[in-house]
Amino acid sequence: MVQSGSSPPVISWTRPSGSSSGTVAGYNVSLATTGGSVQLNQNLLSATSFTDTGYTGDERTYIVTAVDDNGVSSLGRSITLSVLQAVLKDGETLKRGIMNRLEFTVSSGSASRVEHVRLKVAIGTHTGLSEEVSVAPEKPKPFPSPSEATPTLPTWPR
Repeated sequence: MVQSGSSPPVISWTRPSGSSSGTVAGYNVSLATTGGSVQLNQNLLSATSFTDTGYTGDERTYIVTAVDDNGVSSLGRSITLSVLQAVLKDGETLKRGIMNRLEFTVSSGSASRVEHVRLKVAIGTHTGLSEEVSVAPEKPKPFPSPSEATPTLPTWPR
């Protein structure tokens, strides 16, 4: 799953393989609720991805099921999109003429630990992606910026 800023999340999965998986006619994507789930797609999906255009910024658990030619659904596979917040550490600034390293603090509003978190930092035309870390609930994590996003900025004026 990929979700950035206010963009809607894109959930993707791989098609089952092997002779035991039978023929997959399509997929359903549902949103877990307190009392069960609500299907998000109106028609069976043929693609192996889904964009949740109804996303409102809250924590969500998605369930993907495969449906065979007889209309029988597989057991669902789920993934939770947690709410994370990245804040630049107080006092951090970009300086011209040197390699910069910025520190962010990432916190989770989730009730459980969030694994495989990567921070994407864009500065001007430079973008970098950090190494993966885990973020525990109620325990903000210091997070250095990826170095390729904080390059040596040219001295001004040129």
